[in-house]
Amino acid sequence: MLLTIKAVSQKFLDNLNFSIVSLVKLVSYRSRMAQVDMAIDRKGTLCLRMKIVKFFFGDDRFSLKGFENTFLFVFGGKIFLKNLFSLRIPSVLKKQAMAISGGVLGGFVLVHMLGNLKIFEGPEAINAYAAFLKNLPWEILMGFRLVLFLAAVVHIVTGILLTLENWRARPNRYAVKQNIKTSWASRTMIWTGLFLGLFLVLHLLHFTFRLLFPEYNSVSFNTQLAGKEVYNVYKMIITGFSIRWIPIVYVFSMGVLCLHLSHGISSLFQTLGLCNEKWRPLISKLAVAYAVLVFLGFILIPIRKMLF
Repeated sequence: MLLTIKAVSQKFLDNLNFSIVSLVKLVSYRSRMAQVDMAIDRKGTLCLRMKIVKFFFGDDRFSLKGFENTFLFVFGGKIFLKNLFSLRIPSVLKKQAMAISGGVLGGFVLVHMLGNLKIFEGPEAINAYAAFLKNLPWEILMGFRLVLFLAAVVHIVTGILLTLENWRARPNRYAVKQNIKTSWASRTMIWTGLFLGLFLVLHLLHFTFRLLFPEYNSVSFNTQLAGKEVYNVYKMIITGFSIRWIPIVYVFSMGVLCLHLSHGISSLFQTLGLCNEKWRPLISKLAVAYAVLVFLGFILIPIRKMLF
């Protein structure tokens, strides 16, 4: 009897494939009709009501996990951001957090650029470099990625918070234009930053996760290196930049990155108190030089592919 109950219960759980019972309640397993009503009240509390929606189980099996995760991510994310933007964090702390996270990201782009330039040493060099990174100990690799992810999140969130704070402090900023000496790069930091965030998504889908062009995941993109089969990063890069619009987008995006870095690097030193009026002009010039160096290093590959 117990075995029968256990078998029936297991079959029931397998059919539901259900994980978040606290958010989504299955009202009728055999029903053909359903409707999902979602609402977020004024306090930001997630209210998810599920009635039965028109779907067909196909041999009595249906998975709601994807829907659950989507609801949790989208609406939970809204609540998180709403509460985050309402926090009273001192401006000084936000500026310092943005500076430090920006420094981490700014240092990474230089390392990333230098790694990319190995492509000019030939297929074996870039493929060996990529294989080396992929075979790093899991703790090091995931730790590195986690630091980059957190730096990106902190940089984006603090940048948006500081911009909103500045806008709230100057509600009539368009009524009178004051003659304040600021560079175009500093005035457009929020917009260049948001653009780079979108480009980062494109770049990850293109070369990292290889979802933009799924053919990159085929066995034809594998090669032999020192008797071992590795992924042919050289072929992926050459193939990726063979599509005309991609190198154009990359070159333009690197120009935006150059503009963003040219002001961001100098602001980093100023925010962290690492420069004074005497050293500021020199640091500003070094920041521009750094930004131009990164720009030139990154565009060499797409420009060469466009011209040759």
